[in-house]
Amino acid sequence: MHWQMKGKSRVFAAASLTNAMQDIATQYKKEKGVDVVSSFASSSTLARQIEAGAPADLFISADQKWMDYAVDKKAIDTASRQTLLAIAWSL
Repeated sequence: MHWQMKGKSRVFAAASLTNAMQDIATQYKKEKGVDVVSSFASSSTLARQIEAGAPADLFISADQKWMDYAVDKKAIDTASRQTLLAIAWSL
């Protein structure tokens, strides 16, 4: 993938994905030899940091609204946007 630079990938991910992303990063390192440097926070915080110029190779938002925000601000490559997860709640 084009976002893998110098053996490291910088991932900004929603705090609710911390455990899953840490497991994925460990497995990715084993399989691809690429270190994943993760930053976890609210989707709004991450989107605003990216808009302000924070270096992120991958942004995983827990809220579509904040992904839309990043697109509207031209902070991300819209061609790379994909829906990765959906969470269904039942009561």
